[in-house]
Amino acid sequence: MRGRRLWRSPAKPVVGSRVGGIPELVLDGETGLLVAPDDPAALAAAIVALLDDPARGARMGLAGAARTRGEFAIDSVRRAIESVYGTAEARTTEEAADQASGR
Repeated sequence: MRGRRLWRSPAKPVVGSRVGGIPELVLDGETGLLVAPDDPAALAAAIVALLDDPARGARMGLAGAARTRGEFAIDSVRRAIESVYGTAEARTTEEAADQASGR
C-alpha cells in the first residue's frame, strides 16, 4: 500500500543534473529544472529560482506527478515491455522463417 500513499504526497518539482537517465525522467522547465553536471552554482540557482517562485514550482510538481501517474504507472510500463518483447518475438519469428526458407 505504500504506492497509494506516494500518489497522495504533495507534488514537488525536481531539480537535477543532466546525467544518466535523469533527463528522461525530468522534463526541463516542465516537471523540474535540469542543470549541467558538476555545476553547484547552477544547481543552487535552480533551487533558489523555484523557492522564489512557488507557483512555478507547484505547476512543475503537478505536471511531474501527472506524468508519473500516466507514463510510469505499472500498466504503462507493462504495455511498453510487452511491446518490446512483441517486436523482438516478431523479428525472431521472421528470421526463423527466413532461415527455414533459405532466404
